[in-house]
Amino acid sequence: MSCVTDTSWMNFVSGEGDDAAWAEHAHGCEACAARLRSARAIRLAATAPVKINEAQLLARVEARLGRRRPPLGLLAVAAGLGLAVFGGFQMLGTGTVQARGEGESDWRAHVTVEVRRLEAPNVSLANDEVLEAQVPLTLWYRNVETTAPLFMLAYLVDASGELHWLAPTYVAEGVEPPPAMLRAARGEQLWTSSVVVDGPAPGPATLFVVVSRAPASVVQFEAGAKANRLHPERAFSDVLVWSHAVVISH
Repeated sequence: MSCVTDTSWMNFVSGEGDDAAWAEHAHGCEACAARLRSARAIRLAATAPVKINEAQLLARVEARLGRRRPPLGLLAVAAGLGLAVFGGFQMLGTGTVQARGEGESDWRAHVTVEVRRLEAPNVSLANDEVLEAQVPLTLWYRNVETTAPLFMLAYLVDASGELHWLAPTYVAEGVEPPPAMLRAARGEQLWTSSVVVDGPAPGPATLFVVVSRAPASVVQFEAGAKANRLHPERAFSDVLVWSHAVVISH
């Protein structure tokens, strides 16, 4: 058996994997052994009964969020998952993922985010897929990270190097939009809105999603070095970056 792929890992987590073959391979591969332990922990957590002390749960979540009472939806998800720290979903699809931070950071393995067509939200974009300038785009994601809120920047850099925001988006000109929070969710979710990119230059372009544990300023990112738009890991620390090459047509 070769090293575990993202697809076989997800199959194993869902109960469809070959436990014996993977365990045999893991004897000689430390990386796969770690992923096997992580997958078994997820399967155990998903099937084990969860007992929740509501008072303690609320106190822990409020402490994580700086004593700010979280939304009821976040509390419901946290209660359902028992605040378990699951070991990691990996990014699927045809985009590329870069985790940037010092040392290992488990939260990045709990998140999957992609930009997709609103008309086909269950289908990953193909490599160099041609997108019409007026096509509505949305975000597809999984997020089983419940120990802290996560924040997101999503944007397109067109052929002329201009930046076009997908999330968060400006509501009023000159007024910085509030941070886009990526809420925890048990399964696959779609972002609450879709965006039609305003006047992108035709030609090769790149879509980006940057996920972090701290909210980022849209205004500061726009004012920063233009090279950071294609290399956002230079502007932020401890982030997960998804990028995908497309072609804008008119």
